Order: sequence, then C-alpha cells, then structure tokens
Amino acid sequence: MYKGDISNDVPKRILIVADVFTQTTEVETKTKIFFKKTTHIRKFNRGLLSKLYLLANISPFTFEMVSFGMSDEDLIVSFNNLEREGTNPFRYCKAYDDVKELVKDLPFRPEVAFVVDIPTRKGMYGHWGLDVSEL
Repeated sequence: MYKGDISNDVPKRILIVADVFTQTTEVETKTKIFFKKTTHIRKFNRGLLSKLYLLANISPFTFEMVSFGMSDEDLIVSFNNLEREGTNPFRYCKAYDDVKELVKDLPFRPEVAFVVDIPTRKGMYGHWGLDVSEL
C-alpha cells in the first residue's frame, strides 16, 4: 500500500475445506447383471454455510473453498450451486489432489491467514490450522 492506495493490497484469505460443510454419500446402482455404478451425492450443511456467509460479510478476510480428491470441474459445479442458492460465502475455489499438496503450497501463499478443516487434519497445517468451532 502506497500513500493509502489499497488497489494493490492483497486481502487475507481463509481457506475452508469442502469436507467441513458437505456430506458425501455413495449410492450404488446396478446397470447390468454384474456391473454396478457408484455415484457420489454431496449435500451442504446449510446452517454452517449460513454462519460462514454472515461471517464473510463482517470479516476482513475473503474465503476460498478448497477440496481434496475432487476434480476442478466438480468443485466449480459445487461453487456454482452455492451461487445459485444465494448463500455462497466463497470468492475463490481450488481443487488439490491431496492434503500434502496444500501443505506444501502454504509457505508460498502469503495471503493465507488460516485453513479451516476437520479436527483430525487440523494439525497438519501448523499455525494455519483451525477448526470450525474456532471461527
């Protein structure tokens, strides 16, 4: 920031893992005699998304949705579903192959303030790690 100009200032981000606010269930259907097709159905936790939406409006942070094991296309579909429902607290989204890829990326992302994940993976992020209850 130079002389009060905030146009080049990068806002701090909170990365929120999609596992925090979604529930994934697998449904198997028979297509032929021996073949089965597995579909993943994702449901949003509307209460938590509402809390994140209200927090995004009063917080100086921007929220980024990250996911592990989903493709970029699947993540964009989820992002667009949230947009259509009108309660999307996220401005950005990114898909990672696994948790280790995100952990390796964190030291090179100075705009990241925190990573919100499930309690069992919270310790992997070091001082960036938070739980939903800590927001």
